[in-house]
Amino acid sequence: MRRSKHVQWSPADPPQPAAATFLDRCRRAARWCLTPSSKQGPQNAHLRMVKRMVVAVIGGTVTLIGVALIVLPGPAVIVIPVGLSILATEFLWARRVLRRTRVFAGRMVAKVRRRRT
Repeated sequence: MRRSKHVQWSPADPPQPAAATFLDRCRRAARWCLTPSSKQGPQNAHLRMVKRMVVAVIGGTVTLIGVALIVLPGPAVIVIPVGLSILATEFLWARRVLRRTRVFAGRMVAKVRRRRT
């Protein structure tokens, strides 16, 4: 909060050093960056839509390449979760699918380990 040079400071409200105001601004900026995009306000609606579209195109492309690698020779088991991870940064349904995939993979690994011993 800026104050005019001609305002008298009372002992109850001493001026803050420049470092404190800079840190406050940094904290506010960090808090804004960590706030989910749905709560940042309508002023960034266009940017959020563009970001979602870019994430959808990139994540969808990587996921489709992974699906193609099921038939073609390649690491489909690695590429599909990477594509879902990209999609999960913006879409809740992708987070759910990724979580189910992790649980399923964990169960399969545990099952294989039990059979080996």
